[in-house]
Amino acid sequence: MEQKDIPEEVLEGIKRVSEKRTIPVEKLIVEYDKIIEEKKVQRQTGGEEAKAIWAGKILFNRFMSKEPVTTYKMLIPFGTTEPRLKKDAEDKIENMRATMFAAVEITKIKDGKKVKSWEVKEMVFNGKYATMVRNIKMIRAYSNVKLYDKGYFIEVGDGTKFDAPQKLRMSEEDFITKICKLPKLDKLSDVITHKSRIETTGYADKTDMYLIEGMVVRGFKKGYAIKDESLEYEERVIKVAGENIILPQTLTVWIPSRFYKWDEDSELAFVGTISIGQQDNKPVMNAVLAYPAGFVCELPEGGKKEKEKVKEENKK
Repeated sequence: MEQKDIPEEVLEGIKRVSEKRTIPVEKLIVEYDKIIEEKKVQRQTGGEEAKAIWAGKILFNRFMSKEPVTTYKMLIPFGTTEPRLKKDAEDKIENMRATMFAAVEITKIKDGKKVKSWEVKEMVFNGKYATMVRNIKMIRAYSNVKLYDKGYFIEVGDGTKFDAPQKLRMSEEDFITKICKLPKLDKLSDVITHKSRIETTGYADKTDMYLIEGMVVRGFKKGYAIKDESLEYEERVIKVAGENIILPQTLTVWIPSRFYKWDEDSELAFVGTISIGQQDNKPVMNAVLAYPAGFVCELPEGGKKEKEKVKEENKK
């Protein structure tokens, strides 16, 4: 579309956007043409000029509205998912997505005084940012992290940096239970009565997580089968809220690949959601974090295993 074919008030708006955002008028006109062709514009019953003016307003709002940005003074990541393609998306970097969970420091005014507290937030890494999650350390404090507010989650974008991680002066368990306020289950058999909330989508609420501990019986690259003394030799059926749940011999825990580094007999802790399989009625955890809870065995190198007690000061 040429400038002479654009209503005068729309062209004036385009020129204002161009001046303010230093975007060439020609490029904005291309975007304006795309908006004109959008179905929601074309299906309006008003005249062509009215549609053109509405499209101009849409263009103005899209380019002249800033996303809400918050710089978090203190942010402590504690869980992540694997970077992956969005559902049914073409195999391109812009279609990648990853999620991370973090405790963020929030300052609120109460009775005229500043009060600091912690909230668990879901961070989304879209497109070129998705692989950033692989380099961010878990349960380390990051300062002055700029993130974009999206309502129920926060998103990584231009200007987001995770620099100079600092160790915490508390154990992983204290951080998870006292700062994040996620409950720890006393024994693995408790998972059958602590199913995570189900959202309207039919999936578990990703923030309704639990902390569990168990010994690795076997690993299978994408997860572990773990056990403690509360899981018996034989499976048995237990009725919970009118539903027959199978208490298994071992609990399956699915994990991101970065946490698959310990071998059989390792004592590990996991944080994640708990759900009941629709096909087998067995509990399963989708974990976003795993860490040593006692003695661990590194995955064998050259067939050799070495058990060692991981001490706080030597943890990576």
